[in-house]
Amino acid sequence: MSDQPSKNSPQSSQPEAGTAAALARLSTSPCKLVEKEMLDDVPARSGDKIIFIFRICSSPAQLVVFLRQKGNEDSRPLVDQDIRTSDPVPVDLGRLDPGEYRLTWAFNPGAEAWEVLGELAVNDVVRFRRFKSTEESRIPTNFGFIAIEVLP
Repeated sequence: MSDQPSKNSPQSSQPEAGTAAALARLSTSPCKLVEKEMLDDVPARSGDKIIFIFRICSSPAQLVVFLRQKGNEDSRPLVDQDIRTSDPVPVDLGRLDPGEYRLTWAFNPGAEAWEVLGELAVNDVVRFRRFKSTEESRIPTNFGFIAIEVLP
């Protein structure tokens, strides 16, 4: 008999490359399973479908989202709600008239360490993506903003 463990024994089980990658994805926060950040201002056309999607991946939080058109400082939030971990919160901005807009969001996390992902999609194509965390961001602030220019 050989002193070497069999291929099926727990001592010799090494995950294959594909399995290791799958296990890494399972242990990775949903906020990190994204492509690179896109931080430019977002152009759109009047009548485009514009949706903001926010996700917090490490603790529940309270989320507040505002959309303000230049020259109109209405302070009523589009969203002011408690959110659960990893549940995406889609915010439909509706069909916007031509003009300059600022979408802002703030969140109050329920833990000291947090990770968040904010995305803006125009006609179902992501045009803005921002990942922030207390561990990986140079400045881990709990708010964000996007400039949106809507053309006729």
